[in-house]
Amino acid sequence: MFLIKKKVAKTFFEKLQLWSGVYLVFFFVFHLGAVFIGRFILNLDTNIYFGVAGLNTFPHYLFFAPYYGLAIISFFGHLSSIHRMKVKSILLEIKPSKQAYIILFSGIILSFILLYGLTNGFNGIEIPTEYHIVIGK
Repeated sequence: MFLIKKKVAKTFFEKLQLWSGVYLVFFFVFHLGAVFIGRFILNLDTNIYFGVAGLNTFPHYLFFAPYYGLAIISFFGHLSSIHRMKVKSILLEIKPSKQAYIILFSGIILSFILLYGLTNGFNGIEIPTEYHIVIGK
């Protein structure tokens, strides 16, 4: 689908839909793979500690902060692109194109809020010892 639509994508939202879709596929494949490995091979409970172990450990957070942040932004970017294409009605005197930008920027703000919360205000969350295997300790 990407290869076909890449040739005809012209607008910002058409390109955003393509690239956010590619990132979401990448994220879901690797994310689900990691969860299955954690659950079935490492025999860990894949709870919040599994999810934030790398996000709260240096240097792993240099990878995981953008990894999770871009996933959230890509989700909202993909949603805003589809909204821009499909919705034709004005809501609260806001045109669909502006609604799409509001959805996108809401996702960007939400990603920062979630990363802030998942890192205890960027102070880090103490990870139980059984999850240290996830971060190579």
